[in-house]
Amino acid sequence: MSVITSSIHYFLPFFSFILLVFGLMRNRLRFVLAALIVAIVSIIIQYQLAGDELFGTYFDYSHAALYSLNFIVVIVSLLFIAKREKGFHKPYARYPVALFFSLIIIASLLITTNVWINAYFIQDKLPKTTIVTVGRFVKTEYCSNSYTLYKINRNKQVQYLCPNNYGLIAGIGQLDIIPEELMKQMVGSKPIQFDDTNKP
Repeated sequence: MSVITSSIHYFLPFFSFILLVFGLMRNRLRFVLAALIVAIVSIIIQYQLAGDELFGTYFDYSHAALYSLNFIVVIVSLLFIAKREKGFHKPYARYPVALFFSLIIIASLLITTNVWINAYFIQDKLPKTTIVTVGRFVKTEYCSNSYTLYKINRNKQVQYLCPNNYGLIAGIGQLDIIPEELMKQMVGSKPIQFDDTNKP
């Protein structure tokens, strides 16, 4: 990631938050709208930088925090707009607007939850080891998704992250039987002493 891209990536979430706070304090709709637009643009940029994936090595704690800040700005901005605009309060618009906002809030909560699960997964890996993503056509007994992420945690246990493990939320589990090829990809040439439960 270039210096300019990195600067924009960190600048936009805070800029949108400042615009939102100023708009709320001054009760200015145009600043809130600007904050909403900037936050949406920031969400799109971050998602593209992550390779159009929520799960992987991109969303660590800092990136997850920025992503969450963007969604907070989006939700608060939309709520302010809905409260400010009288057209949304009319009987024929009330229920569709309520449904729309409910979907936006639920989707935002699901996305940020998955991003923080991913952040915990990649931050807790053993130093000098690699997180491996494995795609497969046949589902495993512990993950029904088409791909799974694997790592060695700081306790030298092999764990996996399964996207959509609990329906729409990812899950983390421990792998007891480890394929030799997978182990080689995670540790490379570095010898690691594992617990007995992690031996193939």
